[in-house]
Amino acid sequence: EYQTEKIFKTILLTANEAKKWRIEREEDRKREEQQRIIRERQRREEQLEQKKRADLEQESAFFTKSHYIYQYIEEVEIQIKQKELNQEQLARFIKWKNWAIKHADRLNPVKQKIDAILNPVEEEEPKLHLW
Repeated sequence: EYQTEKIFKTILLTANEAKKWRIEREEDRKREEQQRIIRERQRREEQLEQKKRADLEQESAFFTKSHYIYQYIEEVEIQIKQKELNQEQLARFIKWKNWAIKHADRLNPVKQKIDAILNPVEEEEPKLHLW
């Protein structure tokens, strides 16, 4: 009888220890999962920041290149105005100038941003016919 009581106390103690160990392991897993989520969020934020920086640097390079093209167009125009051109030559220059400006505008991220703000491309909503 005395041994039975001792056995039950040992079983209860062992069960309580196992329960305590299981709860601690579950809490550890939860903490590890929270840390993993935090690390993943930080990694995504860092990637986004790196992409934004790379985009900014690329836009800056395109901006500089577009301004060199605008300046080049102006210099060509200054030189052309000093020449006496016939109608055909003037038409070729104007055609070239318009093409060059369009290309510089395509490169210019400021122009693109302004165009996107002023002329947003919206998805066309389906038209409902109520007949």
